Amino acid sequence: MLWFVDMMSVSLNSDGADAALSALAMQQRRALLDELTTALPDPSKEAFWLAVQDPELPIEVLVRSFREALASGDATGQHRLFEQIILCIQTGCECWANNLLKTLAFPQRERSLQFSDLCADLYECVYRGLIDPQRYFWEENFWHCLLFERSHVFSAFLAREGWCFAQRVKHGIRVPRVLVESLETRRYYTDGLECLDVEDEQAREMFHAVEKSDLFQMVQILPEHFRAVIMLVFQEGKSEKETAQLLRITERTVRYRLDRALRKLRQLFEC
Repeated sequence: MLWFVDMMSVSLNSDGADAALSALAMQQRRALLDELTTALPDPSKEAFWLAVQDPELPIEVLVRSFREALASGDATGQHRLFEQIILCIQTGCECWANNLLKTLAFPQRERSLQFSDLCADLYECVYRGLIDPQRYFWEENFWHCLLFERSHVFSAFLAREGWCFAQRVKHGIRVPRVLVESLETRRYYTDGLECLDVEDEQAREMFHAVEKSDLFQMVQILPEHFRAVIMLVFQEGKSEKETAQLLRITERTVRYRLDRALRKLRQLFEC
């Protein structure tokens, strides 16, 4: 038993030494970041903006400068610094989004839209992290925080798009894709002089042939954030602005969720 106690003692001492070295390295890193941030020129001068474009400058220094601009109310500086941060991470984030979407069976025509949405969601989360002074770790290890946000954003993306929802709905009427697409096709008069959006009557009749109970069931299986927008806009007749105020989200998010919810319902109609 003595050899086991000795090994445990050595292990504990080793863990303690590693922790001490890690703490020392963190202190040195903080001191270096403080020094680099302090050495930057005044933000009101062009030399500052040339300095922050240096690819060798740690991105954590940009984060600190961004938060200083935020605290001082410098909206222009805050905007320019955030743009610089995005430029630093854009290539890597686009590769990340593109590689993830390749693993999902999205139609080719939708992939570019999903790519833009995924990147926009990630950049929004990064911005929220940067403007929150309580999330101090962004100033110390930006890349670790970014990896965490990527994982969180992709999980939320899968849930929003229905990839994490296994429930299926069975109903008897299938609307052919060609008729679904015809609802969004522009029609022309025979003289070719005027263009109007004319609803395809056959598609309209087939959609109205679906029982209301089936439609209600399909709405109920949508993710909650999609269902809420559908119910507020179509059942209660709320505007996008009113819906955004009730759900405490932006009007852009309302339009985004409404578009995705209608796409999901259209897919269910076609099954």
